[in-house]
Amino acid sequence: MNSVAESGYNSYDDEPVFIYHSIWQNLLLVAVCVPFILGAYSMIWSGTVGMIIGITGMIFFGLGALVIVWYMLSERLSGKPYLQIFGDGIVVRERNPRRIMFADVKEFALASEKGKGGKFSDEAILNVIYKDDVEARKYMESSKMGRILRRFNTKLGGAAEGISADGLTMKKKDLCALLQHRLESYNSRHAE
Repeated sequence: MNSVAESGYNSYDDEPVFIYHSIWQNLLLVAVCVPFILGAYSMIWSGTVGMIIGITGMIFFGLGALVIVWYMLSERLSGKPYLQIFGDGIVVRERNPRRIMFADVKEFALASEKGKGGKFSDEAILNVIYKDDVEARKYMESSKMGRILRRFNTKLGGAAEGISADGLTMKKKDLCALLQHRLESYNSRHAE
């Protein structure tokens, strides 16, 4: 492969892709929370046990709805999407944003496709399967609790790290295919 054109490289592979949480799915979750909040409110007036259950329900579903709205608005107003996919890696904006470099990744797969997830496996998780040396380094750099979690995640979901792919503006399988395509494109450009 002497030229970029012969390698199958496409300028699309360098264009950033931004993926947000779906407004409609989040609004649906909030709409589901509202009847539970109202039901919990009505329970407050039905005695001591009802008051305890009602207050607990209002706090649980009320805070849940507020958190959903907060994340949805903060993503849109700040202009910082949940996933930013670049030519050399991705940025995942979670509680602590993290950058995943394609140079460190062996493959991306939905948890259910790896076949190791057991009954807790769900396609809502996109597995990030690191190269063996990178996974060993990440394991050694982890705290004791981090090592336990990495082993647990690997046994339960098929990979030590994952990306939540639920409720996004792109379908899970399409996101997985896009990331795998970007990874393969990156590897073909940087092959030795």
